[in-house]
Amino acid sequence: MSIIHHSPGPQTTFGRGPHWLHESPFLPPLWETTQDVGAPSLKHSAMKCILSDQSLLKREHFAHVPWPLAKYLWECLGKCQKQTMHMWKIMADTYPQQFHKTSPEYCLRIDSPKEPVKCYIDLLNSDIGSWQAMLAISSTHATTADLVAIGNLKNLVAMDIYPTNRIPKPEDIDEGRGQGLDDRILRTWLEVAETTGSLQQLRFLRLVNQPRVTIQALELLAKLPNLQHVALMGCSTFQKIVHSDRDHFGEWLASRSLPYPQPLPEDESKSCLVMKGSRLPWKSRIVKKHNLEENIDGVQGLPALNSDTPILEFDLSPTPLLTRETILHLTRSPQQNQKKRRVPQPDSSKSQGKRVMKDRPGRDIADVLGDFL
Repeated sequence: MSIIHHSPGPQTTFGRGPHWLHESPFLPPLWETTQDVGAPSLKHSAMKCILSDQSLLKREHFAHVPWPLAKYLWECLGKCQKQTMHMWKIMADTYPQQFHKTSPEYCLRIDSPKEPVKCYIDLLNSDIGSWQAMLAISSTHATTADLVAIGNLKNLVAMDIYPTNRIPKPEDIDEGRGQGLDDRILRTWLEVAETTGSLQQLRFLRLVNQPRVTIQALELLAKLPNLQHVALMGCSTFQKIVHSDRDHFGEWLASRSLPYPQPLPEDESKSCLVMKGSRLPWKSRIVKKHNLEENIDGVQGLPALNSDTPILEFDLSPTPLLTRETILHLTRSPQQNQKKRRVPQPDSSKSQGKRVMKDRPGRDIADVLGDFL
């Protein structure tokens, strides 16, 4: 079952952390307070007591809870429409083998951020890889520091960066919002990735109307080992490439397609909404077709996502400003994929002829003391 939340505004005003900016940890008032026959069972009463305030729950509380009982608690939250991101992450962390079958995706959508975008980006991270993160972020709301924070995500598999049709406010300009992505930010991502191991799972990237990204970005993006597909829409520095016949750019193979959003068949449109719930047609289609191991827009050889790991999707801004221009698709060439998979073997010949210090056993402390006695 897909979990989809559309939150027009904050439901709580108390400070309990970024998880509760747009969701409430409390059960609905008077939810199941009466029974048709007799008094509620002890199991039911215990369930309401445990779930009365989700902000107090942690992963450690479920360390010794069997999965059938945890599934019962999750289903009870579904009945009252209180399956929050906080509880979803706890379940995904604690029950990695079972939970993805019950809830393969959680999607949180918000119209406008109530805190710096970095707060939301940090919520997506999972150091142990309990879930795959998908991020659709508006550069209109993001500062340079917010975009730099994306480079810390270790479990990010797909990302959209696009502007919106919202009119900028004076405070946006003062705080540096809306400048968009540039080569300097991409270079910072790579520096962070080399030291922390982040962005190693990134497979798909779409950039819409990002004029500060230049052709030099292709060399930078090629250093991300698992990045297989880059879609460029309306990026002014790539217009000559889009309209040229060139089909090869370093490690990337190029192809063109009609602009999104394209009208989907009625049956496919419904299946996308039910299966993935993503508002962006590009992302829904590419994930759905990757999981079915099909091609999309004539681009072949794209890898499928791990279906055994749930997906945590965050969409910021409801109305992405898309372009009607031709889309440039860049996929990594098969030769480069083979090079990425090769593991370099240590060269033993380089160590021949070098002087090596002999291993000498250390003296026992009793022998050292004996020298002075």
